[in-house]
Amino acid sequence: MPAKPDWTFSNERTLVVGPSGCGKTTLALSLLAEHLARRARVFAFDQKGELSKRIGVPSAPYGVGIRHRFKCGDAVIYNPHNDYPGAVAAAFLFFAAVAWNVAHAIPDEVVFVVDEVQDFTGPSRSEIPAPLASIVESGRGWKLHTIAIAQGANLVNARLRQQFNRVAAFRQSESTAVGPLTAWGFDPDAVAALPPGRFILRDRDTGIDRQGAITWKAGRAAVRLSPAAR
Repeated sequence: MPAKPDWTFSNERTLVVGPSGCGKTTLALSLLAEHLARRARVFAFDQKGELSKRIGVPSAPYGVGIRHRFKCGDAVIYNPHNDYPGAVAAAFLFFAAVAWNVAHAIPDEVVFVVDEVQDFTGPSRSEIPAPLASIVESGRGWKLHTIAIAQGANLVNARLRQQFNRVAAFRQSESTAVGPLTAWGFDPDAVAALPPGRFILRDRDTGIDRQGAITWKAGRAAVRLSPAAR
């Protein structure tokens, strides 16, 4: 039987938004490393195959492979294309359900990572896959964090969007993309003026912003964050 939910737990629901090639994945992996330092378990949906390469963990095969990785304590990175050719949405539904069930079964913190999250939600509440809605809306009770990556906040289902308590924004200039960020307290002019590789990380619970940048050293990307400022 699953343990009783712990609603006193403060989980992180992070949304990283920006155009292609701006550094979203690098930032998401840096945020993921913070969770790994606390020995959190990782379930990452990797439909582009990028996360597996960047983390250095082979993609888990369907079924037995996922269970084996989980039992060994390894990060579970799942590329769906071999098991679900042409049916990525169905693969996502399966994998999100696995992560949700695992979070109920173990006492450890779990981090659910999804790239291009806008691909899996439509505009209405009924178009959010039920496991994803549970992960984002009710993950707090099960020590379940979320890191989601999207091209723009406006592309993410509005009901799902409102649940994110940390938002990292790279340059966004289109009014439709800037709108949700402005509602969350971002300065729209500051977001539109961000140079390549720069971002603003905002904690919506505290209203604290941190300026950040993707830097390169010895051919490797890294994340630099400024001290928090209101």
